[in-house]
Amino acid sequence: PPNAHLARLPALFLLGRWCFKRPKRDPHAPKQPFVKFVLGVWNEGDFTEVENYVAPTVTLSMNGFVYDAGPDGDGVALAQESVEYWRAILPDVKMELVSEIREKDRIAIEWLISGTHTGDRPELPASGNLIEIEGAAFLTLDDDKIVEVDSVFDALALAVQTGAADAPEWWPGRGVS
Repeated sequence: PPNAHLARLPALFLLGRWCFKRPKRDPHAPKQPFVKFVLGVWNEGDFTEVENYVAPTVTLSMNGFVYDAGPDGDGVALAQESVEYWRAILPDVKMELVSEIREKDRIAIEWLISGTHTGDRPELPASGNLIEIEGAAFLTLDDDKIVEVDSVFDALALAVQTGAADAPEWWPGRGVS
């Protein structure tokens, strides 16, 4: 019949109304409690749950530099010291989750850290510059604790944005005021 397509309108209307009324889930909201913990530590400095998530023997690796708590070490203190160092450099640090993937005992997190470099360290004087660094962290779990964290980030971007290094000739945006 010629008006058969009009019969579909109420069904489409109801389907559209159902889709648009449902609460939207933030696509960058963490799915795993471990990722939620990591974001809380970075964004709020909330270490209250650290012993529930970090193994005493955790090993941290950043761009190939390994920090090992050792068999009798204090992995909780090591993890806290690492994050607090970054939070001291960028007091308004914000870690944004870009994506996460979990496969058995491994979680991969892609992130973007931003903040203002106002924290003064002897090896890295404050520049006042806005910092944006992309990176990833790979968490290894054992007995529901993080036993290894391998992080990689754009160290050249950090050096250039903090003023610790000059931008290479090929650097995007070089010469742009």
